[in-house]
Amino acid sequence: MVVAIALATVAVVGFVAQRPFRRAAHTRSVTVRVTTAYPNVTSPPTIAMPRTSQHLEGIHSGTEHFALFTGRCAFLDHHLDESVFFRGSLRWQFHADYCGEIHGDLWSGAGTFTLAAPDGAALTGAFTDSARLPTSGVPYELDVTGGIGRFAGATGSCTLETHLRAVAFGVQDQWGAVVCDVRV
Repeated sequence: MVVAIALATVAVVGFVAQRPFRRAAHTRSVTVRVTTAYPNVTSPPTIAMPRTSQHLEGIHSGTEHFALFTGRCAFLDHHLDESVFFRGSLRWQFHADYCGEIHGDLWSGAGTFTLAAPDGAALTGAFTDSARLPTSGVPYELDVTGGIGRFAGATGSCTLETHLRAVAFGVQDQWGAVVCDVRV
């Protein structure tokens, strides 16, 4: 197309250059029609890719820190950092921030989490759990509601079987099995 326009311009300029300039009333006009070899090119249609299911199983372990009346939470402010090892995978990082309350012998908590893969992709979501006190741990049921990178738009759930061991006031070790079923 560019070549055709350039040739047409040269032809018109050459035609005008061969004629003497006149201020006469008569003028000439030249019409150039340019066509392309690719008419009506459109972009390909968008194809929705099928969502894939992933089942992940492994173990987790780490440390939870909690504090009273921090201002972020009404009573207990929890932060949990763990390493997660899914079968056939390198170490993932789990982080959760959640608020807890105690009513009688019932602890309940709610918050958000990020489960980051070694490549930086991550599952994200929220959870609400409870346990009768005293406890040596309960399963945390995590609702996967999104993600980052290859996990963008993920949905599903993870269960962290959790065992607790108090280290000091405000510090607990946690460990156990983890199972996730997600769709991306």
